[in-house]
Amino acid sequence: MADGAFIASTDPRTGETRLSRTPVADYQQGLTQARFDNQVGLARLAGDFAGARQQSQQSFDARMTQLKIDAESADADKACDARYELARMQIDARRAAASANRPVPPSAMKQYIEQNDVASQSNQVLSQLDGIERMLSSGQLQLGALSNARQKASLAGFLPSNELTPLYGEYQQFLTRMANVSLLAAKGTQTEGDAERARAAIVSGNGDNASVLANLRVVREVLRRQADQASQNASTINRTYGIEGNHEASPGRAINSGGVTSTGHRFTVLPRR
Repeated sequence: MADGAFIASTDPRTGETRLSRTPVADYQQGLTQARFDNQVGLARLAGDFAGARQQSQQSFDARMTQLKIDAESADADKACDARYELARMQIDARRAAASANRPVPPSAMKQYIEQNDVASQSNQVLSQLDGIERMLSSGQLQLGALSNARQKASLAGFLPSNELTPLYGEYQQFLTRMANVSLLAAKGTQTEGDAERARAAIVSGNGDNASVLANLRVVREVLRRQADQASQNASTINRTYGIEGNHEASPGRAINSGGVTSTGHRFTVLPRR
């Protein structure tokens, strides 16, 4: 053959012509098969790529749809929050407008001042408590039955003072303020029994630094809740009656009423303009 894939030979006895396969034929067949395999592979790759691209596009579209849904949901939540805030402001405005036409009841003014006192004094005792805890934690102030008795005698003038006497005096001042603010708050909602027991253990003067610090942690939590609650109570009274900035009388107006709070603060209720 011309391409060398086959060779023709004639049988001398029979005169029959035969074609014999050569290595060239094997090579050509292998090359053709390789080309076919390559074409099949390319077609398969093209199909896989198209499928992957379609799947990727579908995933992208689904993600974009979900993002739009999330955005619309967030916008709805914000709108709901805005409507709620607007309604609350309108209610407060109506309350303020209604209260502007009537005087503040003396009992409401008394409660307002007392709740502000509780919040203010509780926060002051909390600030003082920070310093007391630092002195006890560092060992700068040492407590105990004997030490406490010695420092009490020094504060009373029966024994000479030493370097711990001023610190113990500050500690005693703190205990007095803590007791006072507890009594002030107890005129309203009663404080927890655990806090009362913690205060009693501290005031007894028999505890060491570790036990006093443990009891002070109980007292701290109660004082914090006490201050927050009193502040919320005062805010509620103010929103209801519009007290702040609205109880000054016009010149020549007579004072309606007044009184004294449980903390000794005198107050007066003046007619509105």
